[in-house]
Amino acid sequence: MEAAIGEAVQIAVAAGSDFTDPADIAEVTEHNETMLRAEQDQTVADARAQGQTETIVAVWTQTWAERRVVEYRRSALALLRRTAAAEAEARQAYGTALRNQPLGVPHSEMIGKRARQ
Repeated sequence: MEAAIGEAVQIAVAAGSDFTDPADIAEVTEHNETMLRAEQDQTVADARAQGQTETIVAVWTQTWAERRVVEYRRSALALLRRTAAAEAEARQAYGTALRNQPLGVPHSEMIGKRARQ
């Protein structure tokens, strides 16, 4: 579980901090670690309040940590898709596709032809 929490924090830092600013990296790290630990504590408390055994509490907590890694990764990828560089690359690819399209042939038809080739 510690590894999963560490990975989630690393993803948050990679996606949400200024790499050139050590103070920003430290702030993002601390914020996410604090938030994740609080959520972890709440997950443990909820499981114990329901009378779960320590084994079940451990499984729930590990599952929670693994889900958080997936959620953090998904959020980071969504942020990366919205960067200026990603937008510029998408526009360039779209422009290239349009330039390679014969006149009078709908774009959707060209995509279908290429997929069948």
